[in-house]
This record gives sequence, structure tokens and C-alpha cells, in this order.
Amino acid sequence: MTAIIEQVETHPRPAVLEASARQYGVLPWRLSGNGELQILLITSLKRRRWVVPKGWPASGQAPFMAAAIEAFEEAGVIGDIGPNIVAEYSCMSDREVGPPLPCRVALFGFRVRGTLTHWQDAGRRKRRWFNVSEAAKLIDEPELAEFLARLAEEPEILTRQPRRRILPAS
Repeated sequence: MTAIIEQVETHPRPAVLEASARQYGVLPWRLSGNGELQILLITSLKRRRWVVPKGWPASGQAPFMAAAIEAFEEAGVIGDIGPNIVAEYSCMSDREVGPPLPCRVALFGFRVRGTLTHWQDAGRRKRRWFNVSEAAKLIDEPELAEFLARLAEEPEILTRQPRRRILPAS
């Protein structure tokens, strides 16, 4: 019995047992010239998959601000963010050090008003606009893909959300 207790105490706990990790991100959107809802996706750094901008919040930072900052840094976009979470999903989040961490991501709607030609992650990521149905097929996270498929049928989930204009600090 003592050997089992010692073994449990000396081996690191699996990531699944760690406290629930929380990230915040945006679902960047715009209406095309013909009124079609489009979603902006970016490539992930390690595996080059299509993802939405998301990241870890800074201490004391409001979740919607953390999400808007991620949109600015990772996708080079500015716009209006909704104050309410529009979707949540689970994923395995890559970390700079250590194995991927199970994570719960909360997304805010983010109406894109402009895209920058130079931004923090410009040399490390690609970004591209997709119609909602295409975006749903490209996303690997099942819960997010399911939300996007529903969004294709009910775009007002995003388009009727109240929003706050967020401008980067000078």
C-alpha cells in the first residue's frame, strides 16, 4: 500500500487532473458586399490548423478585453466586440513549455472594422475569410464546428449582438 501512495506522490499528475484552464477568444466576422456572413480564421503556430484567435488572459484583465487583444495580436484586426460570450468549446491548447493542456475557451463576437497589413503575428500566421459553412468544415474542435454550422442557419446570433468599439492603446 505504501508503494502505491509513494508512486502516486512522485509521478506528475496528468494534465486532465489540472485545474480547469480558461482561455478567451473572438469569433471575427464581417458581412460581405452581398450581405453574407463571413468568419476570419487564422493558422495555429505549431500545427498550422485553422483556428480562431484566442489566448490566456492577463491577471486582472476583463475577459472581453483579453479576447480583443488576442484578435489584434494574432489576426491583426480591429473592430467592435460583443460584451457577451457567444460560444464555448473545449480544446487541447498548446503551451510554450510542456504538453498540451485541456482547456475551455469562451468566445466573444467581434465585428471586424479593419485589418492591419503589419501586426504582431503577421510573419507566423496566415489569415483568411471564409463563409460560415466553410469555416465549420475547417475547424477541428467539434463543439466550435457545431456552433459554426448552427451560425450558418442563424447568423443573427452574431449580427444582433450589442458591441463595444475597441481601439488599441497608443
